[in-house]
Amino acid sequence: MSTFEAIKGVTATLCYLLDQGSQMPADSPPVDHVPGTTITTLPPDKAQEGNGKRLNLFLYHITPNAAWRNMPLPNQVKSGEFGYPSLAVDLHYLLTAYDSADQEADLDTQRLLGRAMLIFHDNGLIDRALLEQISPDSGLHQQVEQIKVTPLPLSLEEMSKLWTTFQSQYRLSVAYQVSVLLIESTKESRAPLPVLRRGPEDQGVLSQATMLPPLPTLTDLKLPAKQPSLRLSQTLTLNGHKLRSGTNTPAKVVFYHPYLADRLEIEANRPENTDRLIQVNPNDLPGAAQAFAPGFYQVVVAVEEPQNDKTITRVTNALTFPLAPTISNLNVVPDPNPTINKLWLTLDVSPAVRVGQRVSVLLSSVEVAGPDMTGPTESLMIDVTDRKRIPAGTYRVRLRVDGVDSHLIADYTALPLTFDDSLTITIADE
Repeated sequence: MSTFEAIKGVTATLCYLLDQGSQMPADSPPVDHVPGTTITTLPPDKAQEGNGKRLNLFLYHITPNAAWRNMPLPNQVKSGEFGYPSLAVDLHYLLTAYDSADQEADLDTQRLLGRAMLIFHDNGLIDRALLEQISPDSGLHQQVEQIKVTPLPLSLEEMSKLWTTFQSQYRLSVAYQVSVLLIESTKESRAPLPVLRRGPEDQGVLSQATMLPPLPTLTDLKLPAKQPSLRLSQTLTLNGHKLRSGTNTPAKVVFYHPYLADRLEIEANRPENTDRLIQVNPNDLPGAAQAFAPGFYQVVVAVEEPQNDKTITRVTNALTFPLAPTISNLNVVPDPNPTINKLWLTLDVSPAVRVGQRVSVLLSSVEVAGPDMTGPTESLMIDVTDRKRIPAGTYRVRLRVDGVDSHLIADYTALPLTFDDSLTITIADE
């Protein structure tokens, strides 16, 4: 297959075709006789500085090939194996003829350009033997796809933009696309060992006469009392299928949080004789206030099932829910150092806030950034000294941790809804 030398190899082969096709013998008809032609691969602003008859083939653009992108090469990997796809690219060239500035020479450049176009037309499929001769190290001759040279129709506007980009005076040019180069990845593919047994005792695929999921599955979760988030002391209800353990061991609810190094496991409660509903209360975990953290969690259920003479654990899909911080002991106090003219809002939070979490307090509609967390804490001090943003008055307080707010509504099931008046502070005039 092709190597990283492929791009250079294609350019060299195209130049060889132009060189051999444009150097006609002296007794050839005038229309085909273009002696002494030089082939270059310079940028257009450099190519125009030369002398004599010249054909310049400039590689101005390389694009991914959509058909071969992310596709492993045929016969490279077998079914079930993983192989890295090749780097599949198309090359875009600009072909330009040059000569001196007089009128007769300009006609010669048109004849030269026509001859070069005919060469590419006659070699639309580049011969593999020629590729091997010109660039044996590129591996182009071994590609599964043969190299094709195709005229690329560019509008006058597109061509003008190209020459503007080159910052060079416009010359009559033709664009070509060369497709496709399949540059083989240097990373090794992975081939797993053949499967010797499909299921216990090679029993194969299990089937069931029902549309229910064959494995333990969570379908949804329910937060208590129509709340937008769960509090640490409240019960989370999980609905699904096959949530009952087949052994005497209760199913376990597992919680994952990005700022907790270890997962948290709690035995689930099954309030009814059913395998479609279980409940769990985070506060059932010893030391829950220090073990949990506010924010968004992923929750799964681990169910044990007997299988032959052993027990296996199956884990459901994951669902996401927010765990809200609960705040208490709100106070507005001056800084203990009398020389520092600051006012602090102090509060307790449960569960503890962790290092890296984004903390802020909402005073009615004003958001005030909290301190940077240097360790787990259940007590916070937030600077509320700025009278331009926080004038004297009464404020309702919410704590926001990683986008999850503490509850400000007293009862989400009551109509009409009312605020919890205990979550109020007053900032007096200085």
